Amino acid sequence: MVESQSLIGQLIQAVVNDRAEACRLLQAHPELFTTPWDLGQNALHFLTLEGTPSDVEFLLYQGFDPERRNDFGDTPLLDACVLEKTETAKVLLAYGADPNVGSEVRFNAIHCCVYDGNADLIDALISAGADPVYTTPFGETIFDQWPDCPRQQQAMKELVRRHQIERPEPE
Repeated sequence: MVESQSLIGQLIQAVVNDRAEACRLLQAHPELFTTPWDLGQNALHFLTLEGTPSDVEFLLYQGFDPERRNDFGDTPLLDACVLEKTETAKVLLAYGADPNVGSEVRFNAIHCCVYDGNADLIDALISAGADPVYTTPFGETIFDQWPDCPRQQQAMKELVRRHQIERPEPE
């Protein structure tokens, strides 16, 4: 396990600093695609949180699974949405990340973005097929988690209008 942890650290450093070395590591150690690190995260999770969109794209191009879940059930896309890493989320979506993904701790990707009013990220999720009127187990939709900032509220209103999203009727 210690060797695997060390290899993951080497891979992360190589992705950031020397992509040719990262390719050599992945070829020599294919287990790096699935080896968990801290809290079940793999290198893709880590670089989604700490790296750049190009770091994430490199790993996805190499074959990392955008649907890989950590110990909490979060995928890299959920992590990107929570941290409002819009460009990283767009890369993950381009490589097939599920825009409707949820986890044990988070309802779904859109709900991770609404309160902060990140209309650009929500637009990317909806354009990739996310359900814009997803309802949480508590009966909340995006209309119930509106951002506080007037500028963000306006961006959300424009998003709702552009995608013709209608508030669902209460059951």
